[in-house]
Amino acid sequence: MAIYIALGSNLGNKEENLKKALALLPGKGVHPVQVAPFLTTAPYGVTDQPDFLNTAARVETRLGPEELLQALLAVEQEMGRVRRRHWGERNIDLDLLLYDDRVLDLPDLKLPHPDMQNRAFVLEPLARIAPDAVHPVLGKTIAALWAELQQRQLADRMLERFRRYVQIPTASDPDSTAFPSTAKQLVLAKALRQELQDLGLAKVRLTEYGYVLAELPANTDEAVPVTGLIAHMDTSSEAADTDIDLQVHRHYDGGVLPLGGGRTLDPAVFPELKRYIGQTLLTSDGTTLIGADDKAGLCGIVTACEWFLQHPGVPHGRVLLAFTPDEETGRGTEHFPLDEFPADFAYTVDGGGAGELNYETFNACNVTVRFHGVSVHPGSAKHKMKNAVTLCAQFQLALPRGEAPEYTEGREGFYHCMRVQGGVDEVRLDMIVRDHDKAVLAHRKDVLRALAESFNKEYGAGSVELELDDVYSNMKEYILPVYEIVERAEKAYRAAGVEPDIVPVRGGTDGSLLSARGLPCPNLFTGGHNFHGPYEYIPLESLALQARMLVELLKA
Repeated sequence: MAIYIALGSNLGNKEENLKKALALLPGKGVHPVQVAPFLTTAPYGVTDQPDFLNTAARVETRLGPEELLQALLAVEQEMGRVRRRHWGERNIDLDLLLYDDRVLDLPDLKLPHPDMQNRAFVLEPLARIAPDAVHPVLGKTIAALWAELQQRQLADRMLERFRRYVQIPTASDPDSTAFPSTAKQLVLAKALRQELQDLGLAKVRLTEYGYVLAELPANTDEAVPVTGLIAHMDTSSEAADTDIDLQVHRHYDGGVLPLGGGRTLDPAVFPELKRYIGQTLLTSDGTTLIGADDKAGLCGIVTACEWFLQHPGVPHGRVLLAFTPDEETGRGTEHFPLDEFPADFAYTVDGGGAGELNYETFNACNVTVRFHGVSVHPGSAKHKMKNAVTLCAQFQLALPRGEAPEYTEGREGFYHCMRVQGGVDEVRLDMIVRDHDKAVLAHRKDVLRALAESFNKEYGAGSVELELDDVYSNMKEYILPVYEIVERAEKAYRAAGVEPDIVPVRGGTDGSLLSARGLPCPNLFTGGHNFHGPYEYIPLESLALQARMLVELLKA
């Protein structure tokens, strides 16, 4: 017969109170045969009171359930418990949790103990001694209930943190020469510095260039590698980043989800939505992005470190944190202080949907094309006007057809015309060119050079100016020699309950440049989708799963 009780104390000498209660039980005909380690837990229900020390015990007794309850109450009375307020302070508290598979609903006794599946101070110690015991009503093991509760707690914590972060606008500016490119990124940087200090992380600092650095010191003497975790603070400038109205859509039904502003999330357009039926989706109101790229990564890293600080008995190695500005402009590592970041390897937390794992990125080139025209009054323009707007349109039409982002996927590269500014006399076209194959990217740049040369021959020298700026290279060549760090991540994914999906990044990360500089950096998922625009969303469950995965990754 499996009978389990819970014990707790938050007044006086808490450890001695628990030991005394356990010692008094045999005199009441109740014999503890297995006792969980004592755990410090936060108060439940009423929070303005000291932390509790809790445990759970498996007991043997000939007493029936009602008699056993009276024996527990007798121990409380003998120890002088005073009931001041519901869920309030107490020198000792004993509860009957499970009496074999009995289900009772009596005025003074309910079995199993009501709401135990939502109480960490019950499930955590009980899972230590009875992980395979089954809740007779819910039909789940204590280990499963504890895992589910931890995931819900992580989700609540992540949502609170994510909501705070997205309220701080941090869009970077690709046209700025300053670093960081926008001062507003420093607002979040300073808030993160304060939060990390308040949590108790070590060596927290904000560098002159806006990088936030911190350390979670090792709590084990084992030889464990130094792991780095990196996320970026800036968001894309391609959509509004101010006055973000975060929407929480619970129990998504798989249909068209109205956002606002005339926009919807439609599974016919975004079929991956079907994966998240029944889950909670976080979106904007359709007028802004939400900034999950990469504030979701920031949330996961901070929450994982917070978890270890709250669970000091779980061993982990030294962990270095770096939160970077200006990743979206391609300049995120320009002033990265590698000499202050002595990690053996690192991971950027900047990927997509749950399970995604990347160690390949594009090779990247940013392109600026300037078209110079001759502006003449249209009434007398014949054979005189050279319209830069027309040149720009013709240039775009001359690019290889079908090699744009909207026609490509996987490892297929592209030419992407992003912004056009100007008028008849001058137009500026901003482009990006991407390919996973370095030789193919070189060919794409040659295509642009040849196209510019042909326009200058046809319309006159100097009609087209071309600027090519290589931004980052595919990090695959730097990761393959140390592929065990990818395997380490795969193991963490599976431990967190998600199967790794290794896919190439159709973009780049800070890890692309850091890998080239000697710090190999695979990329881990954030959980988000449709970054950089008003259709962006992230399932709350994926956000919480990310934090759980990081905890598994960092365990020694």
